[in-house]
Amino acid sequence: MVELVLFLCSVLIYFNLKYSLAREKQLTAEKNEAALQIKYEKEEQARLKAEQELLTLQQQKLQNEVMANQLHLQHKNDVLLQLKEKLSNQESVNIQQIIREETLTDNDFEKAKFHIQEMHPEFFNNLNKQAKQKLTTLDLKYCAYLYLGMDTKMIANLLNVEPKSVRMTKYRLKQKFDLNAETDLVNYIKEIG
Repeated sequence: MVELVLFLCSVLIYFNLKYSLAREKQLTAEKNEAALQIKYEKEEQARLKAEQELLTLQQQKLQNEVMANQLHLQHKNDVLLQLKEKLSNQESVNIQQIIREETLTDNDFEKAKFHIQEMHPEFFNNLNKQAKQKLTTLDLKYCAYLYLGMDTKMIANLLNVEPKSVRMTKYRLKQKFDLNAETDLVNYIKEIG
């Protein structure tokens, strides 16, 4: 009888041990599965965050392109108005020369726009943040050209205006950025970029 009790006890201990091992194995598997789930969720969050940052950058790039294109359209409108005035005043107009100058201007502006957007995508936003008064699209165009190192004469030729007009615009820009007389506008704009 003692042998039977010992046998039953050993069988009971064996099954308890077997159940405990199976339960431990199941708990370990559940723990590993939970750890994998947490890891997957973290990776998914990181992926979503990266996608959101990419979308934000793409949106910013598109906004910068829109702003640069607005500057370009403003210039085209100015040229068309000048041409219309010359034609209405019966002035002699060399349309071939105007088209040639505009083609050169288009190429220069596209290069400038591409350079600024690729190298400094936040350039136009930073300008607006630093300005104490609202900047117009023409102001932004001048800032872009100054940033690219163009002097007064080059900007005047590019925009078909007098150098005096460029100097006045530079003066107005200094006022809009609240700069004193000693501060160099070009260096200030380059620091913003």
